[in-house]
Amino acid sequence: EALQSLEEIVEPGDMLLIDRGDLAGEIGLIEVVRAQQQVFRLARTQGCRVFVATQFLGSMMQHPVPSLSDVHSLYETVLQGASGIQLSE
Repeated sequence: EALQSLEEIVEPGDMLLIDRGDLAGEIGLIEVVRAQQQVFRLARTQGCRVFVATQFLGSMMQHPVPSLSDVHSLYETVLQGASGIQLSE
C-alpha cells in the first residue's frame, strides 16, 4: 500500500527506510528491485534521503566471504543514491 501512495507519503526533507527483507515478503523477491528504483526516483525529486536495510550480515554469518551477488546488490544500492545501508541480521 505504501508503494501505491508513495507520492503522498514522501515530503521534501523526509527520510525513508527500505527494508528489503520485509518488502520482499510483501511484494515478492522479483519486485523488490523495481520498487527500490521507484522509491529512489521519487526521493531524488523530493530531496528525500533513503536508507536501505539488508540482511547482508546474516548472509555473512553463514558465508564469511560475501558472494558476488551480495557485493553487486550493495554496489547498485550505493549507485542509486542510498544515504546509508543498514547491514542487519
